[in-house]
Amino acid sequence: QDGGGGSSVLFVSTIAASVGLGLGPQRHGYAAGKAAAGTLTQRIGVEYASRGLRGNVIEAGYIASPLVQRAVNAATGDADANSSTAIMEAVTAKRDGYVPRGTQGKPIDVAY
Repeated sequence: QDGGGGSSVLFVSTIAASVGLGLGPQRHGYAAGKAAAGTLTQRIGVEYASRGLRGNVIEAGYIASPLVQRAVNAATGDADANSSTAIMEAVTAKRDGYVPRGTQGKPIDVAY
């Protein structure tokens, strides 16, 4: 960035980067990777602000996405559709309880 107009680098992260969500040991790498995006954003802000470059990171909260459904299916072995549905409903209710507005977001909420 040499023109002086200003630019921004945008990273998409998750609250798993900064809040302990009890994701389980298999998700430590995921949380660490997302935390790295936040740290890189801070470094960009410090190192390149004088050149008009800023860093931004979106740390999305609980989002009802297909990824959540796939994780539930993987955890239940997808053996029993009724069991998987019941678990997904329980997961949704628990996640909704963490959100101040009472319901988790949808993927489109992050896009806008």
